[in-house]
Amino acid sequence: MFKQVDELESAIGNLAAASSDGETLQTAQKNAHQIAGTVGTFGYDAASYIARAIESLLESPFPWKSKASLQQLLTILRTELDHKASL
Repeated sequence: MFKQVDELESAIGNLAAASSDGETLQTAQKNAHQIAGTVGTFGYDAASYIARAIESLLESPFPWKSKASLQQLLTILRTELDHKASL
């Protein structure tokens, strides 16, 4: 799960170039979707909600315009997962 978050973080970091690279964007969308499902299965409702919000922004017409919001949500997601992992 944390590997997927790392991959998502990398893809979001490259979003400016993703406007011309659909594969990077598709990878980010796939990772966000998988994270939402995985953490939801473990009962991490807040983390699942955050991952779904990331997925939704990535599916918007111009996701690279939301890069700052995506990075902020990713930071919150990582914090939430780190907190749950430490329990």
